[in-house]
Amino acid sequence: LQGLSGTLNGSDRETLAVRVEELRAELLELANAQSNGAYVFGGSHSEAPPFVESVTGGARSVVYRGDDSAMRVPIGYATD
Repeated sequence: LQGLSGTLNGSDRETLAVRVEELRAELLELANAQSNGAYVFGGSHSEAPPFVESVTGGARSVVYRGDDSAMRVPIGYATD
């Protein structure tokens, strides 16, 4: 929303656009997190990144290539 301000010049807007792209790349990296070599959010399709960038007609989007199977990831020591 900061970019909608009438007080920003072109350089300011370019700086904001670069930051938005950086944040988008970070989110995509987090969405493709791995544990023990398997992609965490891909369901049973854990061998390839579940979120991939796609460009169609000049428009970029992120496509989900996983499924809805649950994956268990240990986050601590078992107490059993």
